[in-house]
Amino acid sequence: MTFPSDAKNVFEYEKTGDAAKDAALRDSTLGVNSVDEAIFKGSTDSEALGFYNVDRALSGAIVFVNRYIKANDTWVGETRYFDYEVENSSTKKAYITYCSDESKSFLKNKKTGKVDNTPTTADSYVLYRTALTKNADGVWQTTDVASERGSEKCQP
Repeated sequence: MTFPSDAKNVFEYEKTGDAAKDAALRDSTLGVNSVDEAIFKGSTDSEALGFYNVDRALSGAIVFVNRYIKANDTWVGETRYFDYEVENSSTKKAYITYCSDESKSFLKNKKTGKVDNTPTTADSYVLYRTALTKNADGVWQTTDVASERGSEKCQP
């Protein structure tokens, strides 16, 4: 997956030492990147989007990406993901919660090139709760995502 030079995601987590949890963490970051790649490409037909996201997570990602496409927007800057917690209920199911800091990422209109330098507020911080399932090829696919913008847990 490729990003424009003016946009990046930073994932801050420590390996757990548990192979299944570490693989779920790694693949969950690819799921996040696949959504952003679809935004940058301006298309939900991205191979990675449907590979790393399935079920409710995929339908939610498509709606999310389509909002960007309809508005003719993309984003620039840096989004930081941190405070990861992983729970495995089995070798085929995992639940990951984490925070994002969007205070250094901004909407950019594709037509005008105008960047919306919005001020940092509580809404710049988002708590995510995700569910992942390991597919037959051993890839952890995100099946569901719930987010809470402005979460106190994620604010500095």
